[in-house]
Amino acid sequence: MSAVASSESGSFGLVPRDLDECRSLLRVHPEAALLAGATAAQLSWPAARMPVSSLDLQILIQQARAQPLRMIEPGIDLVQGEEAGNTQLELPALRSLESLRVEPLIMTLFPAVAELIGQIGSAAVRRLGTLGGNLCWPSGDLTAAMLALQANYVFLNRGEIPAAPAPQLPPGDLLVAVRLPVPERKRLVIVEKVGFRAAFSPSLVTLAICIEDGVSPVQMRQPGGELRSEVCGEVRGEALIPKCRLAVGGGTNSAMRLLRTEALLQLRPAPGRRQVIEQIRAEMQSRDDALASAGERIEVAARCIAGHLENAGILRVRGAVQ
Repeated sequence: MSAVASSESGSFGLVPRDLDECRSLLRVHPEAALLAGATAAQLSWPAARMPVSSLDLQILIQQARAQPLRMIEPGIDLVQGEEAGNTQLELPALRSLESLRVEPLIMTLFPAVAELIGQIGSAAVRRLGTLGGNLCWPSGDLTAAMLALQANYVFLNRGEIPAAPAPQLPPGDLLVAVRLPVPERKRLVIVEKVGFRAAFSPSLVTLAICIEDGVSPVQMRQPGGELRSEVCGEVRGEALIPKCRLAVGGGTNSAMRLLRTEALLQLRPAPGRRQVIEQIRAEMQSRDDALASAGERIEVAARCIAGHLENAGILRVRGAVQ
């Protein structure tokens, strides 16, 4: 371990040489800020000064550059005697965004993710910024895609957990890997970053839509009228309904799955564009800032998502008989 001190600001930084040393340092300095590329973290530093204590992850990032992506095969359910879960593609969280954008496996299996990474900052920013840094930043553009694709995050101390918005991630822990389930059936993935200009723009909203081949839904209403939609096996003679997962994030928007809108899309007859827009308006959460109001962000997200669903044939067309 090496240490870097700044007498001017009174801050100090520790540089772990490997993950084991990083784990030990986090136990001793749980308050330390974890700094990778720091392309986003520095935006929140008061008076542009580094945190009082930090762990500089540059050695770990250099090690991650040589770390390949790997496929993780599902385990065996000892009760059922069958494979449990999907094959997963594991991405090192300390790899730079730009290096992941051009990875052949990502471009082949998750082209929408590669496309979205290409819309984050400039090439110079993507060469510094890391996957983990983007996902642990409250305004990170990739969180919505991870939620819609049902990714898992692997933390140094906590281990593997389902993808979640940054404020819900384990504090004082290091994200070391992201695992994306490899699709086993046909699906359509749509991601979009809506900004204020064509490139190198802050996000107005980032959205992600995953539409999988049909499932047969069982729809029930809870006390009070709340809709619940559960997936069951195929029923003979019953039309299969595409399963949709919707997520939003970026900017001042709360990164989240739009679960009630997803449930609405399982109803038959299918909802129309106006119903979906109204549901997203009611469900999505955002905040005002100097660039846009919360209402503007929500309205853009609602209309973009409804437009993508309409183009994909998920929504009822006005005047159609179902």
